[in-house]
Amino acid sequence: MLEAAQSPRIIADYINDYADWAETRWTTSLLPGIDPSLASELVMAFGLGGETAEVAEEVLNFENAGGSERVAPDNLLKELGDSFYYFCRLTRQFGLRASTVFFSAPLRLENDLKSQTLTMVVAAGKVQEACKKYVRDGSLNREKLEAGLGGFAAAWRGVCALLEVEPEFIMSQNRAKIDARHVKGTIRGSGNDR
Repeated sequence: MLEAAQSPRIIADYINDYADWAETRWTTSLLPGIDPSLASELVMAFGLGGETAEVAEEVLNFENAGGSERVAPDNLLKELGDSFYYFCRLTRQFGLRASTVFFSAPLRLENDLKSQTLTMVVAAGKVQEACKKYVRDGSLNREKLEAGLGGFAAAWRGVCALLEVEPEFIMSQNRAKIDARHVKGTIRGSGNDR
């Protein structure tokens, strides 16, 4: 299993370095009608949910195209990177250590890629639910937020394992993509070809 290829200490350092970097690539724009102190949490929660849905869409495309050769298409890897970016941003937004949350839930592999991805979508939804209640009620249930983020990370690791792709590879590819956009001034917008 790929998960054992790197020691937890090495990947933890890599994750924390990635999370430090991710924090430098975002400036919060104020959303009309939203308390500025909550705007970033909302954007990050929406981002996690949206990117996770895009992972699911790419998994369906991959599986429907007969993805038996187990070589994941670039778009699927890009969406995995984007969803991980928002995971890291949310951990930092709420004062959590990304690597601690990354390993907080045990890896439980589902039988197939679609089921594993659905598990990831459900966990992202739980994170969004915790953020929604934080904005709506003014109090954060940290336990539910951390459980959702940990579940997301465990499912994300499982998707990587089923695709036989190292998490560090996805992080490095995502970092290069976002850095290139940052240089070109094309962070905002949509689509992978910016």
